[in-house]
Amino acid sequence: MRNPNVAEKDVIYRHYLQGGNFLYYQGDDPDEKEWKVELYKEKAVMIKLLYRYVQENHSKDYSVTWTKWKSQYQ
Repeated sequence: MRNPNVAEKDVIYRHYLQGGNFLYYQGDDPDEKEWKVELYKEKAVMIKLLYRYVQENHSKDYSVTWTKWKSQYQ
């Protein structure tokens, strides 16, 4: 949110390189527990939405709340 000019891909890789999870992972491992796959997929979609929210609202000082903005996409 502080660096809206950084590309989405770069944000994801920086997060991973700093010891975080790979946020685009969607449970592709065949040994992955089935209940986790849905959570991974949901997280991958959510991170894309969050990035889009930042891009659209940073210049407006986030005058539209995340909850209100996200309700358009559900």
